Order: sequence, then C-alpha cells, then structure tokens
Amino acid sequence: MLPLSGLVGCSDLVIRRTIEVATPTARQGAGKASMGERTRVEKQQPATGLRICMLAYTEYLTDPRVRREAQALAERGDQVDFLCLRQPGVDPHQRWQTVQGVHLCYLPFAKYQGGSQIAYLFSYLVFLLLSGWWLTGLYLRRRYHLIQVHTMPDFLIFAALIPRLLGCPLILDMHDLTSDLYAVKFRARWARPIVWGLRIQERLSAGLAQHVITVHEPYRQVLIQRGIRPTKITVLMNVPDDRIFTMDARPTGKLSVAANGSGQGLHLVYHGTIVARYGLDVMLRAVASLRSQIGGLRLAIYGKGDDLPRLIQLRSALGLEDIVYIHGKHVPTEDLPGVLTQADLAVVPNLSNPFTDAVLPTKLMEYAALGIPAVVARTPVVAQYFDDQMVRYFTPGDERDLAAAIASLAGDPVARRTLARMAHLRFTQPYNWTTAKRTYYALVDRLCQRRAAPHATASRGFAPYQAADHPLGAGHPLGADHPLGADHPPSETTRS
Repeated sequence: MLPLSGLVGCSDLVIRRTIEVATPTARQGAGKASMGERTRVEKQQPATGLRICMLAYTEYLTDPRVRREAQALAERGDQVDFLCLRQPGVDPHQRWQTVQGVHLCYLPFAKYQGGSQIAYLFSYLVFLLLSGWWLTGLYLRRRYHLIQVHTMPDFLIFAALIPRLLGCPLILDMHDLTSDLYAVKFRARWARPIVWGLRIQERLSAGLAQHVITVHEPYRQVLIQRGIRPTKITVLMNVPDDRIFTMDARPTGKLSVAANGSGQGLHLVYHGTIVARYGLDVMLRAVASLRSQIGGLRLAIYGKGDDLPRLIQLRSALGLEDIVYIHGKHVPTEDLPGVLTQADLAVVPNLSNPFTDAVLPTKLMEYAALGIPAVVARTPVVAQYFDDQMVRYFTPGDERDLAAAIASLAGDPVARRTLARMAHLRFTQPYNWTTAKRTYYALVDRLCQRRAAPHATASRGFAPYQAADHPLGAGHPLGADHPLGADHPPSETTRS
C-alpha cells in the first residue's frame, strides 16, 4: 500500500500522461495564420456505418458515461462527432481532435465554476445558443442519421431544433433530473417559479426528443409519472466499462486476502464531483474523529467542483493536511482503477435530499467492479440495488455513524473482503456495460432504421470540410475557425 505521498505522485503522473496523450504531439504554432495548417486533413477511410452527432455541456475526457456511449458507436464503425467543452490542457487554438475513433469538436466555451446558481443557468443558455449554431451548421453539411444530447441541462436538446424539424431523430440522454436538483438548490419561496419553469422545460425537452434514455428504473418511473410515455423511455444504466473497471486492474487480479491487517493503517478514497450535496464535509469530520483511534489513517479525495475551496478550508480547520490529500482535479477514466485500487475502503457520503435520494452513484458501481469495499450513506435508490451484505451503511449526514462504520471495518480485513466480493458478484455481474451496450445498439439502430447500410455510406465517404462547402457560403465571417469553414477532423489524431 502506497503512503500518502505515493498517492499524490501517482495521481499527478496519470494526469500528465493523459493530457500528453490527448494533445497532439506536433504543434503547428498559434494564431490564425497557422489555422489552415492545423486543420489540414488526410483523406479518410470510407464510411461503414451511421453518421451520429452528440452534444454535451461537459469535458469529454473525464466524463465516463458520454465516453462509453460515443466510443461504443465508433467501435462498431459509426462516424461519431461530439460537440463538447474545451478540455483543460488542450491547445486553445485546436478545434477538432480524434480520441479513440470519436471526433471531438471543442466549442469555444469554458465550464462555469462558481457558486451562483443563476450564473450557472445563464452559462447553460449561452452554451445552448453557441452549440445550436455549430450543430445546425454541421448537420447541414453532414446530414447526421441521429443526434444524441446529454443532460444537464435538459433544454440543451433545443440546440438540435432545426435538425429535428428537418427529420433527424433525437435522443435525450437524461443523466439526472434537472428540476429535482434545482428544487434542492433553490429552496427560497422567490425561486419557486424557476423550479416550475425547469419542470416545464423537462417535459418540453422530452417532447422534442424521439426517445429518452435515463440511468435507472426509479428515474424512469418518475418520468412516466410526469407524463412521458413509458414506451419512449429506455434505461441505460450508468455502469462502468467492464474493460477498464475490472478485477484485472488490481495488482494481483483478485481481492486482497488481508489488506492492512498488520498495522499498516487504513487508506480511504473518494472520487467524483465535489459539491455540498455529496457530504464530503461529513466525511472529513468523521476522519478527524477517528485520527486518534486508527493508526496510519489516510484519505485521498480525487475530483473537483464548486465546493472544493470550502473543503480545503475545512481540512485546514480540522488540522488534517497531513492525512487528507485533495487532488483538486478529475482523474481520466482509464487511470482511475490504478488510483482507486490503492485504497482499502471507499466512502460514498451523500447527504439525503429529494435529489440525492434518487441517485445511484457511479462511483459506487465503480468500487463494486474493482472489488473495493464501500461505506455508503443509506438512500432509497442505493438501497434498491445494494443490500447490507454488499456495503456497510451509515445514516446520511451523521458523522458519528460514518465514523463508527469506518471503525468497524478498519481492523477487519475479512469483513471488507466479504463486502467487496458480494458487491462484485451481485451487482457487477448482472449490471455491466457489455450487457447494456447491446441495449444501446438496438435502440440506435431502431431509431435510425439502419438507414445507412454499408454499401450506401461507403460511396459517400467521410469527406473533410472545405470552406467552399459551407452551406452559408465560403465567405462566412467565422472563416476557417468555423466547423464548416475548416477541414475536419485534423490529421494529427490522437489516441488515449
């Protein structure tokens, strides 16, 4: 088991490696003078599948759900364009990049990081307008067979309004229930109209889509109760990719027999978004109370979010700088197993509110896939999928109960191994991406009615964009920086 300093070094290494892989090795300079060189492409291979576009207000490389779905389509031969936020560490002048067969289009927009919920909604609206412009232009050139929009926000699907009017089928992939989240954030009476408006846009957004995907059956039931037809909703669980999150990722390829049973301490881990509703402050206070009871106690936190500054301040106030490491960044999906399997025990400290009560945390499913035992806040949806033989529960928001749960497992490696084994057998085996992917393929093919048979698409090819091909004219004011006024995708493709 690596000490805390080892965890820090490892995490920094994998972040640097991923950014290096995701960024072209040969720079063509900066500024508009070199734009033509950066966007010059080689002739692409003939198309062999559907032409699909995806859109999300996200940083692609660190969003496992959107990556799984996009890569799954690319792997079977579909042509996938993905419009997303610019990834930190990527050349700001780079517009297109190919990652594992998926053609990423980085829109010139940064993700809002702050505590103002009104500003967050405003950033969504600005992104809607920007992405709608780009998506419409791309559709007029590429004539996609299908467009899939990922939430949040739900109304981002209106960026695809013109393609929908022109007959392109749309999928709305609802990762979370936006209106429920903002009902928790906006509790003041004056904010109720905002929540009502979000509930209306949820219904309108689902109405614009030809089909809706959501992440588990409880969400599906909620959407049905809100008026969406049952036949219009498919559950595609947010299960981890079982080629990445597998027992083979462990050093021995199996569960440890007696990890840290010889006084080496207890290493805890949390990864994911850092926001107040996920209860990381409760976790820090529990760790502070256990410091004198458990020798060699360590906690590593990976991720970023709006609550990160407050969490760092709380760590200092509790005097935990020497035993709590806060990375402050999201770890790329491929590198997560190597980081997480260094831990003896994972913590999922979600608070209880109308939003989190309906969440099935992706991190918990990843811990189960890797064979990492977990201490988990007992919320209704989690309890539907994990029982007391699979995880150690504690009362949400109760730092003493969390501390007691951690302490009960600290000196009992056999109990930890048993929990990990049961979670892996009873959750990961029936719920995995290999199985879910088949459902996803069937849905996409049905919506497209396989309109792009191999013999039909092969003759069209995957032609690069040229300024003269711009549907609005070669003299468009955005010039080579616009997706329809520049070659696509760049020849300097990357693999990660």
